[in-house]
Amino acid sequence: METKLVVAIIHGMGDIHPDFADQFIEDVCDQISPDVSPQAIKFVPIHWGYITQPIQDQFYQRANAVADLDYKPVRKFILSALGDAAAYQKKPNQTNSTYQQIHSVVKSKLDINVPDNTPLIVVAHSLGCHIMSNYLWDKQHHPDPAASPFQNGKTLAGMYTLGCNIPLFSFAESDPQPIAFPGNVLSSTLKQNARWFNYFDKDDVLGYPIKVINEAYNKVVDEDIEVDIGGLLRSWNPFSHDVYWSDKDIINPVAKYLSTTLKILDND
Repeated sequence: METKLVVAIIHGMGDIHPDFADQFIEDVCDQISPDVSPQAIKFVPIHWGYITQPIQDQFYQRANAVADLDYKPVRKFILSALGDAAAYQKKPNQTNSTYQQIHSVVKSKLDINVPDNTPLIVVAHSLGCHIMSNYLWDKQHHPDPAASPFQNGKTLAGMYTLGCNIPLFSFAESDPQPIAFPGNVLSSTLKQNARWFNYFDKDDVLGYPIKVINEAYNKVVDEDIEVDIGGLLRSWNPFSHDVYWSDKDIINPVAKYLSTTLKILDND
């Protein structure tokens, strides 16, 4: 079946396995409306953690050998969060920066054979929200003339940001601006349907509302949605940051949105 819709799924901070999105994709497909076909959706997991994780692991092992560190799970959580964020910062005139390496991974994953105007929906977690925002900004403002509208981020039809920490990076700018949303080559119906939903848990110290960044974000983000994720063991503490992928309050709305978008495409 021809691909009608692409869903890019990108992870955030932490020691993330390459199969991080498999269960999420399966759960979403199970909830998709029976009158549309999940086979029309191409899911594209974007795993970039292998770029930053080895050096963090090596440092942690050396540090722990010198002093038997306390609070090991918390330390590894913080080391990963701060380490990934620090490594990703854009460095002017550096051709082999972590920023560019990660963006090369995103580009390679989205370099797929689909029609030029194929809608793109992004589901991003944690630092992945910032990475995907930067990647799309770069493509939208410095498009490759040889690339398709899809490859240049012009077909963006939906954004789901989970445990988003874009606000933490906005402080470096006097007037931070969001990506162009929705994409400017979408049909009028798809533009009307396009939504940016941002999910956060108040116990997740790395996830925040984003409409409050400034008026520009307030206009482009449709809703900040507070959720209580993680069950009895995790929903009340910072480790809730890692479990958005498995929560029905995320899975069900994503599945409904994909179903609605496919119906629009069938009728356009």
